[in-house]
Amino acid sequence: MDINNIKAFIKLIEFGTISKTASELFITQSALSKIINKLENELDTVLLIRTNKGVSLTKEGQIVYNYFKKILFIDGEIRKELKDIKENVKKLKIVAVPSVANYSLPCVLYNLNNKFENMKFPLFLKNSSSKIVSDIADGIVDIGFVSNCQNCEFWKIKYTKAYDENIILVASNENKINNVSLDELSKFNYIQYIGDDTINEAIEEVIPNYSDFNIITQLESIEAIKKSVSRSNFLAFLPYSAVKTELYRKELKSVEIINVNIIKEIFIARRFENNEKHKEVINYIEKFILDTIC
Repeated sequence: MDINNIKAFIKLIEFGTISKTASELFITQSALSKIINKLENELDTVLLIRTNKGVSLTKEGQIVYNYFKKILFIDGEIRKELKDIKENVKKLKIVAVPSVANYSLPCVLYNLNNKFENMKFPLFLKNSSSKIVSDIADGIVDIGFVSNCQNCEFWKIKYTKAYDENIILVASNENKINNVSLDELSKFNYIQYIGDDTINEAIEEVIPNYSDFNIITQLESIEAIKKSVSRSNFLAFLPYSAVKTELYRKELKSVEIINVNIIKEIFIARRFENNEKHKEVINYIEKFILDTIC
């Protein structure tokens, strides 16, 4: 399957019409139609619904579109890797769950870029520790930040404790709730963060019936949750690192759960057989992580 045909199909879905897409690709409408027909023949299925107003995806076409986007991403990553090898670019590929990547690691990356000027530090996101460890073991990335990884037993992975992340219960600053008992938690309405499996795992270790709470909605964005909570009576469990600015500004407040602390341990995961340059950088991260996290 020609990668250029895949790119043309993706563009067609983005623009919505044969004429506009053909113009953007500098090909004729007939040539673009032949590309789509070829893809449909290769996959033995109809990908598009064609009307006078444009094109839309069939059920099968949506599946193909989703996979084609992944193929293009992988193709781009392959080309970047090969280009970096050709240009002798040194990289340490880092992966973390979203809450760590977005709120704790930006300062770490800034420090690394200043300390190791001849290296690049691409940061990737995965929503579970087991996926992160699998990528490290397979050599896809070099180092990861993981948590609650009971099922991550890979013989070639070394784990080093990095720091503790507090998961706190937050409410609007206008909310009258200041503290609650463990038994009272189920009385309230919640917005659940589902962009990072490790957070819910940490919560359920302390509050086993959390999944039975009155969860009004589930969101993948911490920023969206913070805005929703600040404008409502809903509560949410979020990492302290993600809300400390809003707490300082008094847009949100922390609700004390009496005699309960939810702590997510963050570990640095690495392969034992890293090259010497990687070992130098990783050792630096392990030594100074507490001084450099945001």
